[in-house]
Amino acid sequence: MKFSIKIGAQAGQGVNVIGKSLAKCFTRGGLNVIAYPEYPSLVRGGHNVMQILVSDSDIHSPARQSDLVIALNPDAIFYHKDFITKDGAIIHDSSIDAKKFKPRPDIRLYAMPVAEIVEKAGGSLKMANSALLAAALSLVQYPIEYLEDVLTDEFKRKGGDVVRANIAVAREAYNYAKENLNDFHHKAGPLSKKRKMLLSGNEAVSLGAVAGGMKFYSAYPMTPASNILHYLMANERDFNIVVKQTEDEIAAVIYAIGAGFTGVRAMTGTSGGGFALMTEALGMAALSETPLVVSLVSRIGPSTGMPTWTEQADLRFALHASQGDFLRVILAPGDMDECFYLSAEAFNLSEKYQLPVII
Repeated sequence: MKFSIKIGAQAGQGVNVIGKSLAKCFTRGGLNVIAYPEYPSLVRGGHNVMQILVSDSDIHSPARQSDLVIALNPDAIFYHKDFITKDGAIIHDSSIDAKKFKPRPDIRLYAMPVAEIVEKAGGSLKMANSALLAAALSLVQYPIEYLEDVLTDEFKRKGGDVVRANIAVAREAYNYAKENLNDFHHKAGPLSKKRKMLLSGNEAVSLGAVAGGMKFYSAYPMTPASNILHYLMANERDFNIVVKQTEDEIAAVIYAIGAGFTGVRAMTGTSGGGFALMTEALGMAALSETPLVVSLVSRIGPSTGMPTWTEQADLRFALHASQGDFLRVILAPGDMDECFYLSAEAFNLSEKYQLPVII
């Protein structure tokens, strides 16, 4: 079984939240998942996408086409209707006229009266995403209990009333889809009761660093490396580490070098433009034979580039960064396992050979 869902919406409508929630529903059923976000440099307006690929066997890359599109706005239909598999479907609010975009005749159009469903459940229109998410799970006959579990985790910080309201909306939408939209040919049932983890590459790097003995992390926020700082700071006490947000990238690398000079396993993290600022200090670490680990999460393009898209074009830059010639180790993880294990190994290599290691 392999099934792909794409969620499209205006930036700010919650694509990342609904995408991660959907992915967690499947991982908690023991299925393999890749959640691939496509988000340009936008805070409000424009178009954001997340694609969820689900399988009962190993998967290693996103799919080109989608079996189901969850359209949170009209643009999602316009942009993605031509990339839906044969006999695929679009699920959308009934206030959107999907037919005017002229999708192929084989594509099923599932209109959900979201406002009516939310009102009947006693919720608010802010919970429309929960309704469409539940409807999508109903289409593939995936048990709603997994979504209820995810919604509880997602909204418990906002209080029990919010959790209960979202669950009520989800149940109402799930039942509506079950009764009225039951001709979808894709099915995706749970594989086992053993839950799997849903991790980003940055979170895997963070956990690998902690497993490798990291005790100090310093960074200045720079997308797409900022999530390392956010994740480590949120778990600072649980991991028994010290996390420092510095005034800039130069300070961040100097802090990490200072910690390494005293014998503490330390790491700093940044992206291309921030790493450019760190290069002189990188040479200082090499000259003083001080262990240093740098997580370089690369952006697209020169200078500040595009902050919300990633690539590996900075590999050669990492190989030759700073003045003079000195030994260094470059680790380039290719999957989640390598993000974790190579990040742990980075500290062993840096300490053993007293040199900079760049992930």
